[in-house]
Amino acid sequence: MKKKVFAWFIVCTAIISTVIIVSAMSMSRKPSQKPEVYVAIVSSLTGDLAENGKDVANGAKLAFDQSNSVVGNNENINYEIFDDQGEPKMAVSIANRICQDSRFLAVVGHLTSGCMSAAASVYDHAGIPVVMPVPTNPKITQQGYTFLFRVPPTDDDQAPFLAKYLITKDPKASVAVIHDLTAYGMGFAEAFRHTFDSSGGNILMFEGAQKQTRDFRSLIAKIKELSPKYVLLGATYDMGAPFVRQMKELGLISTPVSGDGCYGSAFLEQAGSAAEGTIVSFIAPDRASSPTTKKFFDEYEARYGKVVSFAPLGYDAAKVIVAAIRKSSSKTRKGIWHVIREKNFIVKGVTGQIEFEENGDNKNKNLVLYIVHHGKFVLLK
Repeated sequence: MKKKVFAWFIVCTAIISTVIIVSAMSMSRKPSQKPEVYVAIVSSLTGDLAENGKDVANGAKLAFDQSNSVVGNNENINYEIFDDQGEPKMAVSIANRICQDSRFLAVVGHLTSGCMSAAASVYDHAGIPVVMPVPTNPKITQQGYTFLFRVPPTDDDQAPFLAKYLITKDPKASVAVIHDLTAYGMGFAEAFRHTFDSSGGNILMFEGAQKQTRDFRSLIAKIKELSPKYVLLGATYDMGAPFVRQMKELGLISTPVSGDGCYGSAFLEQAGSAAEGTIVSFIAPDRASSPTTKKFFDEYEARYGKVVSFAPLGYDAAKVIVAAIRKSSSKTRKGIWHVIREKNFIVKGVTGQIEFEENGDNKNKNLVLYIVHHGKFVLLK
């Protein structure tokens, strides 16, 4: 009897050992684990434009996270976030770091035209596809780059849109054009001036100012002497907000007008009551424009809080990369680039249909106008 019990003990021990070994082997192999791919998100997370920069990065994160949660997607998309601080030199440094790390297959970035212009050649030389969520300076895609793609319309679309609205509304309107000496601000101001001039408008002044000074009173005093109907600000909110506050302080009653750089809650909060009546063009639809946009805003705000400005564009730039990764048979930089370059590559985003021209610009130009009314942006056109 003892021999039978001992034999049975030996058999059971062997079975248990086999199960443990097989289980351990199964766990180490992790056959169900998805292959990992890596992308970079580059934005301005610190500095004067941090609120907009975080908005873009969060929008991109939401798109990647949603894609990873879909059952049946073959790859897990990992993202790493980089802060260019809104500084072109830092943007170049970060671009080099990303390009030298072979893990990264694509980039969502940057926030500003200045940073993107500085880093563009680095990315293009490395052959890594970059989808731009915000930079609107048209010159970025006029340099013959191959690997750059842009979701929003350019300033050559947006500034004329705003200029034509003003000239149609008020054919005899006079405008003082002020810009912040940046790639974005100067480009927007120049495109506005060209259209407004050629349409018979009256430009009384065209002048730049260093936004870092934060004191524009002497310039505003010069504008006041000219009594323009409008003051066009080719600037982001870090200049736009103090500028309109000082306009009000000095009694300049001209209506402020701006592009997308002054759209968003940061401008409203920093400008306060002085923002009232400001007309702003923007490069993405508002929450109420469609069920798709409402759904995005609800999902974003459930996770990150209020949309500041460019989150829909960050989301759509990431969606382009997601679609390219999912469709590409080669999970390489070139493989993903080839997919985005295909003539039938179309992504339906929050901002509308995204389809790229030969130079990387989006064929579809979705633009809207807002006016600040009772401390909120209200759809104007």
